[in-house]
Amino acid sequence: TNVVYVASPGHLFGPNADRGLYKTTDGGATWTKIKYIDENTGFTDIAMDPSNSNVLYAASYQRRRSGCCFNGGGPGSGLWKSVDAGHTWTRLSEHGLPPGTYGRIAVDVSQSNPNIVYAQIEAGESGTPLEARGGGAAPAAGRGPFDWCNNGGLDRGFARGRGSAAPAETTHTPPALNPANGGLFRSNDRGRTWRLVSNCDWRPMYFSQVRVDPSNPDVVYVAGVPMAQSLDGGGTFATLDDAGGHHPPAHVDQHAIWIDPKNSKHLMIGNDGGLDVSWDRGNTWDFINTMATGLAYWVTADMRRPYYVYVGLQDNGSWGGPSATRSRNGILNSDWFGIGGGDGFQTAVDPTDYHIVYTESQNGIANRYDLRTGQSQSIRPNAGRAPAAAGA
Repeated sequence: TNVVYVASPGHLFGPNADRGLYKTTDGGATWTKIKYIDENTGFTDIAMDPSNSNVLYAASYQRRRSGCCFNGGGPGSGLWKSVDAGHTWTRLSEHGLPPGTYGRIAVDVSQSNPNIVYAQIEAGESGTPLEARGGGAAPAAGRGPFDWCNNGGLDRGFARGRGSAAPAETTHTPPALNPANGGLFRSNDRGRTWRLVSNCDWRPMYFSQVRVDPSNPDVVYVAGVPMAQSLDGGGTFATLDDAGGHHPPAHVDQHAIWIDPKNSKHLMIGNDGGLDVSWDRGNTWDFINTMATGLAYWVTADMRRPYYVYVGLQDNGSWGGPSATRSRNGILNSDWFGIGGGDGFQTAVDPTDYHIVYTESQNGIANRYDLRTGQSQSIRPNAGRAPAAAGA
């Protein structure tokens, strides 16, 4: 078919008319905008009923990123349905969906039973702490955080930190589900009515993806720091890492999930470290180490000849490597060396001494690295202690 739908969030900064849903009927030669809300609201997800291509579900997302701040959510965010191939749209609300303001939403339709639709909805009024809105943790009767995304894991949701293999606290009672906090909602009647099955919703602005096993409507995956898997229609989740009783992939922060339509044990995930593949429904993973998938924030070169290049990589530290080598094999992975951790951002080299390299990462971290000794020294500015109040 030549019919393709695209959900466009628009460009990152400032209002723009490129936001909306687009459709092509000629394989991409021309496009028509079929749904537009306003200059501040784009679309982030779209799913099709496999038994009727005229039935579509889509998620709109009102957001704004500025140099200092981020606003994710507002009256433009919503869950939509079309029964005429995108000509007209109905906003889905009430009938079991959460009240209040929405943020980012993920949606998917079961391929084996199109009556079943899942929507992961960020809900809650502006200013409400994430921990109280189902963002992976919520207060549990004063007994510490409760992890809705791992309530089927080794600790039954009473998290002791990632990787913990401590026995479950069977004496603790999980908190009650709260639709007002958002989470994963399920419809068994093509979106007419909904019920909350879990408050699991890892950091929605960063993840927010739900995928349904093509052969079993009760097997559901949601993206997150670790990806989480449910085998009972979203009632319980176990993270696909040590804390969930599985072997972890090579890197955290899972953003993309693909399930083989012909073999649902075959999964692929895209994360901040690249691509991982599983052949046993996420119990073990193979890291595909033959792809250059790093996201470079910044590139710097020093003054020697041949010059060396330094980069900060998203969630993969800071690195340096040569622009040329004497080897007939060219520049290899082994020619590169790490000079900093975290989210590598800007790099700089002393123009009079190429052995001194500067790196930075999140939270204002800045370091000076000496290539001769391998020593790293923090140079992060420190405001010092605030002066004592008069009379204190």
